[in-house]
Amino acid sequence: MQSGAWALKTLDAKAEAGRALPLSATDAALTKELVTLENRFFFHHYNLDPVEKRLERLELLTLGQSQYGTNNSRLGRLQASIHERDREAAQVMAKASLPAAPVKATIRCFQLSSGAF
Repeated sequence: MQSGAWALKTLDAKAEAGRALPLSATDAALTKELVTLENRFFFHHYNLDPVEKRLERLELLTLGQSQYGTNNSRLGRLQASIHERDREAAQVMAKASLPAAPVKATIRCFQLSSGAF
């Protein structure tokens, strides 16, 4: 039977070993994109969480449900969805900021006769 302290040391060693592994170019790019999106939506990143959990968190926030597929395909769909929503929001804001068409003021003068009241 393992003691609690020994088990914690083992977990810490495994976590350190996992972080010490060099990231491939695609993993590094994926992590960089995740940090960017997390900072945008959550104002901090979740580097200690697995990539799958980080993707799921962003998908739930932006898409309403978690997606399937490889990490790269999930990130691609997430980015495409965010890009599309940003484009739609920009169009709405552009329409809202357009000055209203000038209204032609027409002045109508009514002459009141003394018998009108």
